[in-house]
Order: sequence, then structure tokens, then C-alpha cells
Amino acid sequence: MLAAQRSQLLASDRDSADLFGFSSDIDGDTAVIGALGKDGYTGAAYVFVRSGGTWTEQAKLSASDGAPGDYFGRSVSISGDTVLIGAESHAANGTDAGAAYVFVRSGTTWSQQAKLIGSDVGVSDFFGVAAALDGDTALIGTSADDDSFTDAGAVYVFTRSGTTWTEQDKLVADDPTATGYFGSSIALSGSRALIGAPFTGTGKVYSFVRTGSAWTQEDVLAADDGQSDDYFGMSLALAGDRALIGAPNDDDIAFNSGAAYVFARNGSTWAQEAKLTSERTSSLSDFGAKVALAGSGNRAFVGASSDNDLGPDAGAVHSFLRAGTSWAEEELKLTAAEGSPGDLFGSSVTVSGSTLFVGAYFYDVLGFHEGTTYAYTFSDGGFRSIETTVDSATVALPEGCLPGDLLLAALEVVADPPDVTPPSGFTLVHDQSSSTSDGPVHAMVYTKVVGSSEPTEYTFDVPAGVWVDIHLACYSGVSSAVASAGASAAGPSISAPSVTPSSPGGILVTFFSGYSYGTWSTAAGLIQRSDVDSNSMQDQVITTAGATGARTATNSGDPNGLAAVSVILQ
Repeated sequence: MLAAQRSQLLASDRDSADLFGFSSDIDGDTAVIGALGKDGYTGAAYVFVRSGGTWTEQAKLSASDGAPGDYFGRSVSISGDTVLIGAESHAANGTDAGAAYVFVRSGTTWSQQAKLIGSDVGVSDFFGVAAALDGDTALIGTSADDDSFTDAGAVYVFTRSGTTWTEQDKLVADDPTATGYFGSSIALSGSRALIGAPFTGTGKVYSFVRTGSAWTQEDVLAADDGQSDDYFGMSLALAGDRALIGAPNDDDIAFNSGAAYVFARNGSTWAQEAKLTSERTSSLSDFGAKVALAGSGNRAFVGASSDNDLGPDAGAVHSFLRAGTSWAEEELKLTAAEGSPGDLFGSSVTVSGSTLFVGAYFYDVLGFHEGTTYAYTFSDGGFRSIETTVDSATVALPEGCLPGDLLLAALEVVADPPDVTPPSGFTLVHDQSSSTSDGPVHAMVYTKVVGSSEPTEYTFDVPAGVWVDIHLACYSGVSSAVASAGASAAGPSISAPSVTPSSPGGILVTFFSGYSYGTWSTAAGLIQRSDVDSNSMQDQVITTAGATGARTATNSGDPNGLAAVSVILQ
């Protein structure tokens, strides 16, 4: 994943203590951002729309009957031309009873369509602490509802017919717990909802499904290694058959460093697939307090708003990529370039398509805690895994490679001509030769789209006695090589040539090859995926069209002829 074309969003009427960015949600080219501190915590929400790569403010949303202390914007959710906004402390039904508001767009104009309050919401229920919207269905959390036990919590379901919203159901856990705060987090997709109760011992998440107009509890999700006060369920994301659940007080890496858990659904049963942690966190990082899932659940974003890379509580966001059922953290760790201690970057995290929003609601513009939100564009294509061989023509299929992925084989062959016969399905992209004191060496790149049935290993046939090294990498989100170029040099440095994709996006892969033994430096902007024998494979996700620029690497061995190949995958 590469954060690129980054935009910083600010409210047009920003003021101190607005806390803009406390909450956010995106649907396509429209986003809503909560600023619950606006005007003495009356609160507001701002709608931004994207044209091309530019986000501009379209509207400021306020409750028709808002008052100081309402916390309007505590939660936000968007679906098409409808926005749902929670105001957890609105006092129409008593102090801190709460309310939620629905706004709709006609053209470019937004107007309030409805004010929602649960039928039995009362004092200190905090209705609106969490909200989720999908089409004509809205779920609103009231985490301190007392119907079952004190602060056991509940979630209200509302549905829309025409312009009228009606309460459909009130959801509670089958095993309610006092101070469990069921409804602190909600994820909704179609007729399935996940509801967090993070203060129930180790924390739990409940899965509900709707049949007709009736909602029933489907399953209970809990961490396999959960400990008391991990706050499992503090944050939720749902995409396809996968769920991402934050546990910001998990202690695996350090005290309260945090974790996030991936669950996969089979029918009506959820099972833990992976636990995501990062060695790049530390004590009290708040890793997992906010989470987001991209696509069909193949990429996870985990906020760590108290990360200290840029100072105490400056914040960060981590990215993880799935290959099959395996998850691995990507190299890039997002921080704000202009970030400062106390910004809480990562305090809201939401994703739609290839767009990621990250809130930093304590960011100071000219005053104090006005807040900001960052919009990133990322490529869903990325490196999965790699296998290498030395002096062998047979290489294994990289772990986690899936049908539709692209295999890229980079070979160093010490023979002229190289006389390589690739396995079935592999296509030669580029062959670059270089002269050495012992004769020519060839750097060769092949690609192949992974099919539904692949062997466990591949053999590139070469004549007997020919020295060959192979790097076989698997990439997701790309299907072919669209541009390539090669170069040779005496050494010890060589520049992989610039290549120019005709359209934005893709992955730049460079293969550096040398006859002499030695390790390779990493070229500027690239990630080194392998460095074995005298060869190195490096890559970088790109998001723009135009020339990539030459990339230079140095070999530590005696210079004796080098070759380099650059390839663009799209």
C-alpha cells in the first residue's frame, strides 16, 4: 500500500476546540466528518465531495434543535445520499439521553429528514454513541441502556419507507452484562450487523442477522487469547465474510499496546483467522481503537492514535495485507508529515474503495484543537510473498498466492544465449545482458497470471551446467507487465532505467543482477524484497502516470558487470 495524492481536509469555519475529525465515513466520492466540539459541543458535521483528486466542502450539517453539550457528530455514517449523525448527549428525553439525525441530499443541497430517538431512551443512555447506516436501515447504539442491567447497552434499528423512519427493533445481547456497554461500536452490511460490548470482561462482539423484519443473534465473537480489560470490540469493521475487531488494551507487544483480530465467517459461524499486532507499537499506543477493512476484506487499517513516532500521542495508522488466510503488516506506517505531539492521528479511520480517511481531531491549525482529516489514495495492488533459489532452476510457488494474482520471475542466467525454457504460461517481459570477465550474464523477467490450479513449484529449463538464480514473487491487484526497460554497467552501481506507464497506478519492480558476489543497497523509494547471492528484487507501488525515474543501487562486491531491469505491473 502506498499513501499518495494525500489531501488535508479542514472545516471552512474552523475554530478552536472543534475536534473536527473525531468521526468520519466515506461512500464513493462523498465523505462526512464529525466535529462534535463545534460551538461549545453543540457539534457539527461536514460533507466533502471529490472531483478528480480534489476534496471540497459541500455542506455543513447541524441539528435543527441542537444545543451546547449535545455532542452532535459523536458518530457519523453515510450511505449514498443519506447521512446519519449521532448526538449522544442531546437532552430531549433527559440529560445525556441522546438522539440521532438523518440528512439527505438533493442535487448539492442537504436537508434534515428525520430526528430519531429510541422509544424508551432515557437519562444517561447516550443514544447515538455509535451509528451505522446501509441503505434504508439505520442502527444506533445506546451503550448505557439499563433495560437488562445497569449500562448493559442496546442497539435500536430504524428503517425508512419513503421519507418516514420507523423503529423496527431493539437489539440486546442474549447474555447481557452490567457495564458491558453493548452498542459501543456497530458495523452494518445488508442484513447482518456486528455490535461491540468491549467492557464485558475481555470484550465481546455479537453478530445479528435480519430475516424479514426480525433480528436474531447469530453468533458471539471473542478473542482466542482474550484477557480482562483488553477492550475487544472497541472498534469494528465488516467487509464481505470478514470482520476486523480492535482490542486497544491487548498486552502482547507491551502494556496496553493494542491488537486487532480478524474473524472469517462460514455460514452463520465466525472463527478467528488472525491476530494483528505490530512490533512498531509501544505501551499505550491505542493500536486497535479504530479499524477499517478495505475491499472484500483483504486489507486492514489499524489506527494507533497514541503512537509516539512523532512525539507523545502524535498517532499513526498501520496497514496489513491478506494472502489467503495469512496476514502480514506492510512496510508503510502512516504518520502525518506535519504531525505534532498530541494530534491523535488515527483517532478515526475509515475506507471506501481505494480511499482512506484518517482523523486527527486534536490537530492545531492556528488555534487549539481545531482538528483535521487526511485523505489518502492507495493502490489495492501489492506484494504478497516471494521465493528464491540459488544455483537451481526449480522454485516454489510463493505462499499465499491466489488465483488472479500475478507471478513475476526474475532470473540471472550466466550463459549466452541464455536458452531458457520457462514453465507453461510464463511470458518473457525483458532480457537484459551484461558483459563480465567470465562472459555475458542475462537478467530476465517473466510474468504469469495465477490460475485456479497451480503446481507447488516451477522449473525453468536451462542447459546442464548453466548457473541460474531465480526470484519468484506474487503480486495482487495487477494482471500484466505494461512497460519495461533494461540497462548494463560495469559497477559497482547501476541505475535501473525509468519506465513510463500510460495510465496511473501500478507497481514498479526492479531487478538488479551482478556476476560478483555482494549485497545490494536499496534504491530510493523502493522496498527490497530479496537479496540473495548477487541479485536483488525491489519494488514500489505507484499511483500516478508519467516517468518513474531511474533507480540506482550499489553492489558491495567487486565490480564485474551488472544488469538491471525495470518493469511496470498494472
